[in-house]
Amino acid sequence: MAVYTVHAPTGGGDALLVREQFSWPAFVFGPFWLAWRRLWLGLALWLAAAVLVGLGLWVLRLSSDAVAFIILLAHAFLGLEAAGLARDGLTRRGYRLVDVVVGDRREDVETLFFRRRSRAIANSFARDVA
Repeated sequence: MAVYTVHAPTGGGDALLVREQFSWPAFVFGPFWLAWRRLWLGLALWLAAAVLVGLGLWVLRLSSDAVAFIILLAHAFLGLEAAGLARDGLTRRGYRLVDVVVGDRREDVETLFFRRRSRAIANSFARDVA
């Protein structure tokens, strides 16, 4: 089962789904993934951390194996936190979390979300009329 968060713009418009899972593209491509997703704050922090870690490694004169391990850990962290970074980026762009939906396939998740949404609108309308 996959878990998705549903985000809608505050002014109305199309909802976006963010799947809660490890992101292989973020793990493999790191800062390029951040730039592609327009997560500029995350990219700036990534680059600043890379410079600081690079300086620290140069001063400590660590082996190339240690450097590779630290880089692998940084990429693993980004892969694990990719969905959270994407959600935060949507929040900064004016989207709000409207639902969390679980389903086997993306199509099932979309169908379930819109059924819930239409029921909520119908119930709201019925209360207003009564």
